[in-house]
Amino acid sequence: MAASTVTAVVAAEDEARQEAARDLRSPLSSPCEWFVCDEADARTRCLVIQGSDSLASWQANLLFEPTEFEGTGVLVHRGIYEAAKGIYEQVVPEVEAHLRRARAGRAPRLRLTGHSLGGSLAVLVSLMLLARGVVTPEALHPVVTFGAPSVFCGGNRVLEALGVGEAHVRSVAMHRDIVPRAFSCRYPGQAIALLKRLNGVLRAHPCLNTHRSLYMPMGATYILQPDSSVSPRHPFLPEGAALFRLDSERSPTALVASALRAFLYSPHPLETLSDLSAYGAGGAILRDHESSNYFRALSALARAPPRRRKQPEIVWQLPGVERLQQYWWPGIAGTVIPAPVAVLSNKELVSEA
Repeated sequence: MAASTVTAVVAAEDEARQEAARDLRSPLSSPCEWFVCDEADARTRCLVIQGSDSLASWQANLLFEPTEFEGTGVLVHRGIYEAAKGIYEQVVPEVEAHLRRARAGRAPRLRLTGHSLGGSLAVLVSLMLLARGVVTPEALHPVVTFGAPSVFCGGNRVLEALGVGEAHVRSVAMHRDIVPRAFSCRYPGQAIALLKRLNGVLRAHPCLNTHRSLYMPMGATYILQPDSSVSPRHPFLPEGAALFRLDSERSPTALVASALRAFLYSPHPLETLSDLSAYGAGGAILRDHESSNYFRALSALARAPPRRRKQPEIVWQLPGVERLQQYWWPGIAGTVIPAPVAVLSNKELVSEA
């Protein structure tokens, strides 16, 4: 999208932003399609939300000033939240109809998922269902997103307040995907100054002032690395295709957050965008974000023989980091555990001797 268009959206007067928000809430201009399907036993209804493929979806991404989420005091990406309100009104009848189909001993449940913008919308809709009392925490499976941008500043507080905890959101990000990094990377000082000049709401934005990012990851993050014949391996990861998890159960929360931020800064989105070869059908941007490539990478892992359980071993470039079997997806995923002390240096995580 042209820089002038981005500037126009960010710097729009409040009345214009209000109009854009109303458009995003309208079913007639919903930025994403969605569908529902029931699992074979009819106990679980799945809501799947499509990713960005329209002008309205890009408008949702670009209206990125923060606003309060459902009276919780936590800030959320305004454009995607407004779009979620429109999706919510459309899907609530499907949710309520399913919940009425309770069978003896088999309480109905819901599973939400989506790719790209659709993943962010799935997270918001699930939390809106909880906040508005439509469902209980027990009725929801964890939300699984693929290549979705972060949309909350302090989102883990919302998860705790609504009684679901961090395990409710499981974000799968391709190792070099630019979209999960877009709002969560460290912005240069010049970019921050420009954003604050264009939109006064951003001047007091805590994530921008504290972390130099617009929004931060929430829940659990899983890093998907495909075979190197598909996409070059990430410098922080070992050779080979795998699904990795930063393990907060065995490492301090602050350390895990620091390690994840370092991962999101490399490669930095500005570095990717400055590479002219990254654009187009054969470029890295589409290669590492396209939903079909997520499907292929996960399918290849699912077909691979299960790994044998063994003791932890050091295999990452960050000294002290371990790769372990993990149990959310048996036989497929690895686990990345940060070292006890780590710092960011020269775009690489290194252990502090």
